[in-house]
Amino acid sequence: MAAMPRRTSPESPGVRLARLLGGAAPAPDRSAALDVDLDAVVVDVAGVGRLGTPVPPAQARKLIALAAPAPFGRGEETLHDESVRDTWQVPTDLVTVDFGDHLGELLEAARDMLGMPEGSSLSMDLHSLLVYEKGQFFLPHQDSEKDDTMVGTVVVALPSRHTGGELVIHEGERDAAYRGSPSETSAVAFFADQVHEVRPVRSGYRAALTYNLLVTAQPDPAPVEDEVGQATQLLRRYFATPVAARWSGDATEPPLRYAYLLDHQYTQRGLGWSRLKGDDLERAGVLRAAAERVGCEVILALTDIHEVWDADAGDWRRGWREDSDEVELGNLIESEVVLTHWLAPGDRSATPVSLALDAREVGAATPTASLAPYDSQYEGYMGNYGNTVDRWYHRAAVVVWPAHLAFANRAESSPAWALADLAERISRGRVDSISADVASVASLWPAAVRSGGAKDELLRAALGVASAVDEAEAALLLGPFVLTELTPDHVPGLRALAGRHGASWVVAQVDRWHSGRRGGRLEADSAEWMTTLPDLCAGLASLPDVAEQVLSLVWSGLGARVAASATSDRTRYAVAALTSLADPVGLLLRASAVAGVPSVTERVVSACTSRPAMLPLVVALVRAAAAWPDDVRQAARVKDLAWYAVAQLSKELSTPPRSADDWSMKPPPGCDCPNCRLLAEFLTDPALRVREWPLAQHGRDHLHNRVTGADLPLTEVTRKTGRPYTLVLTKSQALFDREDARRQEAEAEASALADLLAAWT
Repeated sequence: MAAMPRRTSPESPGVRLARLLGGAAPAPDRSAALDVDLDAVVVDVAGVGRLGTPVPPAQARKLIALAAPAPFGRGEETLHDESVRDTWQVPTDLVTVDFGDHLGELLEAARDMLGMPEGSSLSMDLHSLLVYEKGQFFLPHQDSEKDDTMVGTVVVALPSRHTGGELVIHEGERDAAYRGSPSETSAVAFFADQVHEVRPVRSGYRAALTYNLLVTAQPDPAPVEDEVGQATQLLRRYFATPVAARWSGDATEPPLRYAYLLDHQYTQRGLGWSRLKGDDLERAGVLRAAAERVGCEVILALTDIHEVWDADAGDWRRGWREDSDEVELGNLIESEVVLTHWLAPGDRSATPVSLALDAREVGAATPTASLAPYDSQYEGYMGNYGNTVDRWYHRAAVVVWPAHLAFANRAESSPAWALADLAERISRGRVDSISADVASVASLWPAAVRSGGAKDELLRAALGVASAVDEAEAALLLGPFVLTELTPDHVPGLRALAGRHGASWVVAQVDRWHSGRRGGRLEADSAEWMTTLPDLCAGLASLPDVAEQVLSLVWSGLGARVAASATSDRTRYAVAALTSLADPVGLLLRASAVAGVPSVTERVVSACTSRPAMLPLVVALVRAAAAWPDDVRQAARVKDLAWYAVAQLSKELSTPPRSADDWSMKPPPGCDCPNCRLLAEFLTDPALRVREWPLAQHGRDHLHNRVTGADLPLTEVTRKTGRPYTLVLTKSQALFDREDARRQEAEAEASALADLLAAWT
């Protein structure tokens, strides 16, 4: 079949919308020196006094005597590691700072630098007084947001004589370095998510105050009407245009959502409309205004992004380094964007979610690859593919979806929420929109349920809702589950389901659960689930048709395994395989007994007594059933199995023992090649014990596999003289030893079964 052609399409409304938003407002600087006269700032430190201008070395040493090594944050942890941060921190309760009349001017300058609208209310909270001496530094890092309202950091560099110690703000492709002054107090402001560092001090002392910049109020900026109008048109077209198919013949539907990636980083605590930073504020304002005009819901979200690029790292023989400056990105191989938290309308804090986005649903003004990843990993040439680099990022996003698709979007991120929401509406009698909402999740529900967490709880909730909606909606909600997710706890839900839709409908649903993802392989990977089968079917005794369907489906797979294991050759492998099936077969018999389903019991007992090869299974099954309650054992027809086993053992024991000169044995079936025919002649000859056989390697290997596969009591030796080598097969004494052991075992089994039958009479 010829490969389908890749489809191409003109620029989509989503791409055009991202481009429009990227130019909605000029991006402000992410850091800047604040042009404010701070020479009148007065700093007093208890135990040291008022700091001089510049701070003299003697005072710097006194400050260090009061200080402790400065910690740093990593996630939720506070750490001390001088290889990361080496500086002194003076306790803030010893420090008093007076900005005089300049504090308001300083805050206004910081507001303008951050691109915040007029009317924003800012304040500064002293975080630390830091003193760096020769050799001290702070590696590149981001400031942790110590307060929900923290938007940035202000560093006030006190006059001091030193070299080195530059505050360096990393801004994408360029760095901004701020060196301070030996005679003037200066201030720098930057967003809290900006990566920055303090370079090592080469001489003297560097003293600086650091402040958390807090925004207590931030009015929404008035977006430009022309930009909002254009964004409104593009957003309306975006949700009316089917997503471009990747390949010819793909089905297409309009998208469920649009996610616009912001440029700044935000924490869970710091995510909020009033705390958006710089250009994010302007762009989000335009998109939010357009979304409201189109009738869409708008939320803020956090994402995890993983990108894989092909890469060139120079001469591969010099090895790979994760921090290599030589790596050049090539083509983007794959990208994954996952929403991890969102702030939905009415939410006071970000809610954890997990929702993978299609790349065609995502737009951004700034390509993710141009940002600094929080982690990266390089992989050298592996033979099947070239050099690659994996990069991981955190980005915030504004997510928009049509109001009528709000349920579908939330349901995809959390099926548990969707079922709880439907149940709550049903309990209140608000069922007018349920059909439309259930229909909206039809295409996404299976994948959402499969990745949606605890299936036991999800299925319980789905059964409850399915018992209150029509058959088509019930089938849709229950469709993604499988039979082996059904537990005794779900029996009340199944009864309610039968009460609403009828037992025959539930029987059909059980069949759909079995014929879904796992098909007829139910019993192969469900040993733990099988242990719940008796309790499940006991609960279904009031629904005998449902119980019978469950048991029949289980036996359809289990019975096939039993039949395949019951070979006519009583090798130790065949015996072990049959014996291992005693537990699941016993659980099935117990389940059919407690549920009162004799038809399945009959099928199982008939199969187990259909041929002598089943004897190892029957013996193991009967002996295990000795611990069952009498009524269960009787309903399961265990006595019939026991009498059958006794009869087979008696027949086996009535056969005379092998004579001492009879070395014949049954050849393995399944191959009629010339070598196997000669092997069969050797094995069936009662007098011949040794066969010397010149054979090439492939012939010796073939016979070895046949002998070991049939567990034949032969020894194999290869005499490596001449060409081809000679295979020497010898019938061993194990032929007689095994039969003697089996006779003793059969006598013990017959005696044990006779005792059980006597006790049950």
